[in-house]
Amino acid sequence: MKQLAAVSADGCPVSAYDEGDGQAAVIIVGGAGDDGRGQARLAAKLTSTNRVLRLIRRQYRTDLAAWRPVNVTDEAVDVVALARTADRPCYLFGHSSGGVIALEAALTAPESFAALAVFEPPVDLGETPLPPATATHAARQAIDAGRPGRAIEIFARDLVKVPRPAARLARLLALSPRFRNELIPGMVSDQEALDRLGGRSAA
Repeated sequence: MKQLAAVSADGCPVSAYDEGDGQAAVIIVGGAGDDGRGQARLAAKLTSTNRVLRLIRRQYRTDLAAWRPVNVTDEAVDVVALARTADRPCYLFGHSSGGVIALEAALTAPESFAALAVFEPPVDLGETPLPPATATHAARQAIDAGRPGRAIEIFARDLVKVPRPAARLARLLALSPRFRNELIPGMVSDQEALDRLGGRSAA
């Protein structure tokens, strides 16, 4: 496995795990807390017949301080840059917040993708209301107060709707330096980006 480097339309460097080979490429965009490693098992099932590119989302890259805050549209143009670098037909898959990014990428450059699939994208279809921004604000306050365990509990309970006992257990993730310093703050920023995007059902 190697890393592919590209440049986004706004000049930001784009990076992805690049593995496998084939006549088509599959671009995978992970959800909250996924810094490109979370979809490794899915990628492994596809690499025998496809080139698979797992986006290392700029939302979770600590080397891109100059490019913050990160918006959904920023990461969508990163996906488009990957598709144009792949030099073959591209199939796009996004999970959770990565699904929203995939949808935005397809809206931005529909000609870049042969097909699109998303799983559990948190979009407003007018049926189930999106989580209130007050929950995101509470999680941000916890991050700013140096309480990542509290932040991930709020995220799990109020945004993902995990049962309260499991949400309390999620605090244990903050014991890991990677989660405490990178992934949990990134997850809160990820939700803030979704909040800023707002409803897109008419797009």
